[in-house]
Amino acid sequence: MTLSARGRALLARLEAPLGADDRARLAPLLAEVDARALALAELDPTSIDADALTRARIATSSTLARKGTHALETTRREAEAWARANAYVVTALANEVGVSLDGIRHAAALVAGTASPAPYRTTTVFLDAHECVPVEEIEPLLAPMTNLVALRTREDGALVGAALLYQWLATVHPFADGNGRTSRLAADWLLGQEGFLPISYEKPWASWVAVHLGTADERTLADAVDVVARGVLHTMAVVSAPRRR
Repeated sequence: MTLSARGRALLARLEAPLGADDRARLAPLLAEVDARALALAELDPTSIDADALTRARIATSSTLARKGTHALETTRREAEAWARANAYVVTALANEVGVSLDGIRHAAALVAGTASPAPYRTTTVFLDAHECVPVEEIEPLLAPMTNLVALRTREDGALVGAALLYQWLATVHPFADGNGRTSRLAADWLLGQEGFLPISYEKPWASWVAVHLGTADERTLADAVDVVARGVLHTMAVVSAPRRR
């Protein structure tokens, strides 16, 4: 279908590359990620507190936060669903299967506990007070996503590619439930392909990347790269912390 004027403007924003000023601003942060990754190269995987890492990753969900849950109080059903989706991504990485839209839809089904592939939503949804894209524009907006993410990854690196993938999915919000968790798992999948740790955050607001055109909080790709880089750094801090006894 032909995109509306708003849809075309949104697609143009998502397709926009990093500018020179963005690259300069992000360079120290990206260098810090690389430096800390080298420092963690000798880390003994058995020393990682897997439970702490899982809590840090799933605590980012705004949906779970609105339900009154917290990292330490997440319902068993939702935690188990997330674990199944994470295991699917881990298996894909072990088998050297690259991230794809079909794979993302399967992960979304595992997150939400629906049949696979996860169907696209059929109702209007809002992020805070901002209306997400209309249902009829979900598929045409997702169509160019994986090719452009692959291009950005080749040209600018995995942190930029993962940020674009995360921002694209969070902005389109294609599913009825679990969009944030699915978007972050997709970013983790791409990061894992390139040897990076997954992203995690202390609070949901620290992970916000969705684009809302014409608002005071109009996120850019550079903003998303900052969020993803800081998410990887947070995970590095979690895995390097002493295991709780």
